[in-house]
Amino acid sequence: MSSSIKGTEYAWYSKKQFEHVNEIKQNNFPYIYYELMDGSIVQITEITKEDKHNFNDATYLGKVKNFVTCSKEPKNFTQHVSSSEP
Repeated sequence: MSSSIKGTEYAWYSKKQFEHVNEIKQNNFPYIYYELMDGSIVQITEITKEDKHNFNDATYLGKVKNFVTCSKEPKNFTQHVSSSEP
C-alpha cells in the first residue's frame, strides 16, 4: 500500500492535532504511517510542502519518502525519530 512522494514533503506529529481530528469526526483510520528518507516508518498527523506546521506542539519527524499505510489501530514499526529541525 506504499506510494512514492513527488517533491519534498515534511512529516509532523502533534498529539493535539491527533486528538482534535478524532474529536471532531469519526476517523475510521486515524493512525497514518509514512516512510522517511532514512528508511524509518513513523506515525504522522500532518504532511506539509513547507517546513511549517499548524499545531504548536508539533514535532518535526523528517522528509517524507513514501506513504506506507493507515489503520484503525496503532501499528509497531522499528523506527527512529529525528529530533532535528528541517
